[in-house]
Amino acid sequence: MDKVINFESLNRRLANDNELLIEILQMFIETMPKHINNLNTAIEEKNLENIKREAHTLKGAAGNISAEKLANTARLLEITGKEGDSSSAELLFPVMKEEYKELVTLIIQKTN
Repeated sequence: MDKVINFESLNRRLANDNELLIEILQMFIETMPKHINNLNTAIEEKNLENIKREAHTLKGAAGNISAEKLANTARLLEITGKEGDSSSAELLFPVMKEEYKELVTLIIQKTN
């Protein structure tokens, strides 16, 4: 089962540098709302290329911080864009938003 965030993996990749961990997590929180809004717009407009691009960006950013659940859902959204399936993207987007909220809550707890 995917974890909201795999801190063991992330800490290992960051050589247990807690300052760097906090900086990266805060940067994630600051930059992702724009991409989530862009993805929402792309889904509303049924713009498959933008769905694919924004989902790919979210997948990469989530993967970089070991946010396994969000990365996996973003991967599925990226596939919907590639396969031209905007209706599945509409179904997955609320799931992704909830996973993002859960992740942000966890990050705030970790960085405060």
